[in-house]
Amino acid sequence: MPSDPGPSTAEGIAAALDPFDGRFAVDLMTRLATEDLVFPTMRHGHAQSRQAAQKVVCELGPEAEWFTNTGNPPYGTGWTPVTSYTFDSAIVGTASGIIVVLLQVGED
Repeated sequence: MPSDPGPSTAEGIAAALDPFDGRFAVDLMTRLATEDLVFPTMRHGHAQSRQAAQKVVCELGPEAEWFTNTGNPPYGTGWTPVTSYTFDSAIVGTASGIIVVLLQVGED
């Protein structure tokens, strides 16, 4: 069964991302970096992922804007694909001309 091709332009990807409160950026990035999208019980390096997420949030600062395709953090219930993979999750942070993207994809 062919998969949804997902957005094919920068505008399409931007339309799939919703802003979220930066207070949840560390938790959302940690969850995305440690939990497998296909097999959520598989977890990897929580402490290291959290430390890296805290560093990213600190570097971007309190004025950063945050976006995701996973619904409204911290308990997102929606999902809008940004790739053609079966599962994907994206977090984008931007401040002072810097853009940080965390993207996880998965196939079952």
